[in-house]
Amino acid sequence: MGGIIIKIARLAKLFIYAFILSLILGCSSVNTENDSELASFSQLTVISDSDVEAIYEKAWEAFSWFTLTTIPYLETEEVTDFGITFERPVWTEVRENWSGTRVVHETINTMEALRAYLDTFFTNNVTEYLLSFERFIEHDGNLYTIVADRGTNMFAGDELHEIIRVSANEIVYRVSVDMYDSFPDEPESKIVDVEVSDFHLVYENESWRFSNFHLVR
Repeated sequence: MGGIIIKIARLAKLFIYAFILSLILGCSSVNTENDSELASFSQLTVISDSDVEAIYEKAWEAFSWFTLTTIPYLETEEVTDFGITFERPVWTEVRENWSGTRVVHETINTMEALRAYLDTFFTNNVTEYLLSFERFIEHDGNLYTIVADRGTNMFAGDELHEIIRVSANEIVYRVSVDMYDSFPDEPESKIVDVEVSDFHLVYENESWRFSNFHLVR
């Protein structure tokens, strides 16, 4: 009888040792998975905060060519009107009811080059949205644009920019703009709201690009 009890005790110890070993191996597996995920994250986010800011600035410039200002263009002419002399774009009628002036840019001289440039900073949905404005047309081997500039929100004040690393392939670039009840530089003006915009910078096809974008002012 005593021998049976000893055997049972030994078996119990073996089960306990096996259980403890399984826990150790399980923890080791979890740590390995976490280390692998962290390694993946570090490989994808070799992009620094300064690089993220640079992408935002270039994206902002490209987006502004469609909704705020005009890409650099070549031809201007001197005109005098009501005693005031100024320069204005030289318009070329590219097609019926569409006149523009020739684009001057180091790398953008065709629609294909323009699309490729936009695709550097934006995902396809943003690129297609911008091209739908039809502010650019290719004609006789050159790229033309409509010259059209606008002002910005006069009640917009300081901007706060934040970089939020969400995951291995997504960064949120957050811009908060102070909105005033009058011109920000007036002594009595007060902040009445803060407009917050989150722009999602996603990693796909081995590059970081914004999947949504707009101008904050």
